Amino acid sequence: MRVARVLLPSFSGYDMKCFRLDCEAGSGPAESSWTLAGRGPAAPGSVPERELARELREFSPTLLHVYGTGPVPQSLITAAGAPWLADRALEASRTLLGRRPRGRSKALFDEVPEPVAEEFFHAPAATAPLAHPTIGTLQRGSTIASRCDLTRARIHRFRDDVDWQLFDAPPSASAMSALNLWVDPADDEDDLDGLVCEAIALGVPVVATRTAANRRRTNDGRAAALCPGKDPNELAHAIVTMLFKPERSLPFRAAASEIRERFRPARRREALLAAYAEVSG
Repeated sequence: MRVARVLLPSFSGYDMKCFRLDCEAGSGPAESSWTLAGRGPAAPGSVPERELARELREFSPTLLHVYGTGPVPQSLITAAGAPWLADRALEASRTLLGRRPRGRSKALFDEVPEPVAEEFFHAPAATAPLAHPTIGTLQRGSTIASRCDLTRARIHRFRDDVDWQLFDAPPSASAMSALNLWVDPADDEDDLDGLVCEAIALGVPVVATRTAANRRRTNDGRAAALCPGKDPNELAHAIVTMLFKPERSLPFRAAASEIRERFRPARRREALLAAYAEVSG
């Protein structure tokens, strides 16, 4: 099977992560990858659509795997001349990318897990009494920063020793492992850069907005405390509970330790190969 991977210009951090780890796991002559030039962060190896269409024809893939959002250029589908699919494992509400040529693709896959880099799979952190705990969040715009400020103010009504670190870029495994809690105040179903799976893999407790994506990531809320979106009061209550009420937080920690292995790139690779076989078979 010859797999071609294409990252669309409108990719998110989640799309880039999946693309990068899938490419690393499948590096070899039977798999190749490209990124389309366009808006969004500059990516090494990006090529114009016309040139990519030519390279796809020369590669002659058995299957085309598309990453990102927005319409898939018809020229790429035609050039690939193969079934194609899009990874929507975390977004049940995302519409099908583009329009699949009739009869060329049997199904999309929904059971392929989100991958997490191997450096995040350290032993789970040991629980201990908290003094001056630090929580972390990936800042993805002014809306989330404002919500964190409102939530922080509510937390300080009960505890004034809680620090909140906002990361401008995804933290390293060592930086995240130093935290006592990871918080993902996602805006909506398309806000997929919360690094919930990385925190679960490290054994860092998680509080997150109850989106379909986070429900899937956390085994329907068993592995993290989920709360309604855009509600600083609910978010503050969940944070204080996870930090200072071990009898309430321990079940979440136990459930997280049970599911962390599902996010290893090797597990995703196995599921990907099964999906590829179904689509191209």
